[in-house]
Amino acid sequence: MNRALGRRSLFDGALDYRRLLALLAREVRRGRLEVHAYCLMRTHFHLLIRSPAGAVAQAMRDLGRDYTVYFNRRRGRDGPIFRGRFRSKRIRAQTYRRTVLRYVDDNPVGTALVGNPVEYPWGSAQAYARRRGPPWLTRGWVELEIARRLRVPFFEPGHYSLAARVRLGPGSQAIPDLRLASRARRDPLDEGVHRSPAHLLRWLDERARLADGAPPVLPLVPSATLDRLLTQASRREPLWAVPSLGRRSDPWLLLAAGLHRDLAMATWSELGRRLRRSASGAHLLYGRHAELLATEDGYRCRVADLGRRAIRITFAVDEPRW
Repeated sequence: MNRALGRRSLFDGALDYRRLLALLAREVRRGRLEVHAYCLMRTHFHLLIRSPAGAVAQAMRDLGRDYTVYFNRRRGRDGPIFRGRFRSKRIRAQTYRRTVLRYVDDNPVGTALVGNPVEYPWGSAQAYARRRGPPWLTRGWVELEIARRLRVPFFEPGHYSLAARVRLGPGSQAIPDLRLASRARRDPLDEGVHRSPAHLLRWLDERARLADGAPPVLPLVPSATLDRLLTQASRREPLWAVPSLGRRSDPWLLLAAGLHRDLAMATWSELGRRLRRSASGAHLLYGRHAELLATEDGYRCRVADLGRRAIRITFAVDEPRW
């Protein structure tokens, strides 16, 4: 994705939107990009792309340069129009790829421009909802995915409108932005943490053992999703006790420290602010969480249950349709 400098308009009308799409088509013809989904908003754009030639950087550089030249000439100005280099993250896990596709489609709905993504003229959702769209749009994976999720034998254009009515939850809407902002490259989804409680616990055990030496990874869950689940769970069972803890220790607080640190990738300072502790106090809470994770079966089960629920909510794993 990329955004205009100073939050100004990147597109002022149909000619501007069409020029950027024409530049995208050019990169497809050059063999540098496959475009699977796109959404052009007034101040920014989102692309779900693949580069068979490994030339994303070159293609996006040329696209940004040539659009800037066009934009400036048309308005008699000079200087940059983008706030900087484009931001991108590699997607390997199918689970996350589906989330990104829906996130791209959802942009004009989230800003109340349309009620359904297929109504927005500058997004790929409209193209998928028609029998024919831009010849440079790579449709295969998206159409197969929607047919699979709707449990129909083959894709029809009307299916896209049906699938697009299901909005992403708040957690799912936030996660692509959080991941774009992260400098980490390792994705726990690639390691199957969402597949079962056992997969998640093995991964959390590794994080707890390595502690501060663990390599940075992409966030799995927004903190707001964890807060909501933890609040609901603690209200249902306010007197939950862990045998090895004293009566004055709150296992919900330790659980919050562990999940926010390992699933939302909170820094020690962020964790301290969220738990109303200092950074060093948050570090101590996490250490006690790690001890319980290694020794208390009941605590481990609670961690696995809440953590997996948060991941599955974020990536809409349990949705029966789309």
